[in-house]
Amino acid sequence: MRRLLLYLAAVVQCACVFGQLQGWPDATVCSPGPNTTVPLPTIPSSFQTIIEITIDAVDGQPKKTIEMWEFFDSTYNRGVIGIMAGGNYGYQIYNYQTNEIYDIQGLACVQQQTVNGQTVTMPGPCMNMVCITETMSDDNTFLVGHKLENGTLHMFSTAQALWFDASRLPITYVGEDEIRGIPVQHWRQCNFINKWSSTFTVDYYWSKPVAWVSASGPAAPSVPVRVVVQGQGCSPTAATCSRRRPFKRQYEFVFFRPKVLVDGKMFQPPENVLCLNEKLSLSLPPLPDRYAVRTEYLTNIPSAEGYETVIAYYDTWYDYGYKLSRMDFLVNFEIPVQTIQDFNTGIEYQILPTTGNCSVTPITNQTWDTVFTDPNHVRMRNPFEWFMTDKYPPFYQGKVESNVL
Repeated sequence: MRRLLLYLAAVVQCACVFGQLQGWPDATVCSPGPNTTVPLPTIPSSFQTIIEITIDAVDGQPKKTIEMWEFFDSTYNRGVIGIMAGGNYGYQIYNYQTNEIYDIQGLACVQQQTVNGQTVTMPGPCMNMVCITETMSDDNTFLVGHKLENGTLHMFSTAQALWFDASRLPITYVGEDEIRGIPVQHWRQCNFINKWSSTFTVDYYWSKPVAWVSASGPAAPSVPVRVVVQGQGCSPTAATCSRRRPFKRQYEFVFFRPKVLVDGKMFQPPENVLCLNEKLSLSLPPLPDRYAVRTEYLTNIPSAEGYETVIAYYDTWYDYGYKLSRMDFLVNFEIPVQTIQDFNTGIEYQILPTTGNCSVTPITNQTWDTVFTDPNHVRMRNPFEWFMTDKYPPFYQGKVESNVL
């Protein structure tokens, strides 16, 4: 379903974006015109945009609207595409460091509310999110592209990402027009995609500099306003190309900024969402075999109102080389206790500092730093086992801020 939505949104965009331009356009649909003598707009190296896509009825499907938003950051070589269609929401993160796409699907993007005694379904947060990892290919990077430069993968240029590239087929200047009350300059390109035997025109409408000032002002003297794609070709979801049929898509750019305004978290999977089969793009740093640390945690305790959330902590000393560990904590948040474990002798010492009492017992597997070697014996966890990385392999998901760090 998710892949189908993306194909519906972008399958007939500029052939140069797909990198599948072979042969020549069908002259009964259109023929390439002369290259423009009017300079093309200056396109920023990064942008973010919201596009409303209208798809005409075809193959028995009704006319429909799709919302798409794109964050294209060629400076840091990363991109995000999001789509809302038919009540379904999903987005993709493009990671060029690992040649991967994280396909994140929101399985429940609605919420039910009671209005005047009736239960109604309304747009809401996307819960139960699932992330699937894919390797980049021509079939799944048609919006932002991928190319090899000096041994490193890069996304397409912003001109190609905005389907406004005359490097393979000419773009012809048509003249001036007005779209949604905005004075625009109009260009046209005739395109051909061999894979779907599709020939189509792409009409580009960009705001006319000086005559209209965008919200970004001088930073974006000309912005995309509308793109219209129409022609004939086979369905991109068909197993074989047996019948060409007419199609039309209209892209309305309702928001455009010549830079990316969101923070870096937008370009990494959400917290608490694991992308299946994701490559480890950044190795876990070496773990020390001795350290001291204070750990804070939140816990609920009974109170007059039911339960009360309090901040508690414990102190830990760990030395894997000497096979010694110690933990200081409060029992019932009142009584200090010190627990020392000596794995050389297999003995645990539990000390009550307020009374000076010390009890000696064998180390059991009921503590934080032990692991079974057989049904009757335990040993000390090594640093990787202490962080559970032996059982649950770590996956790098990006940078987050924690405690202002």
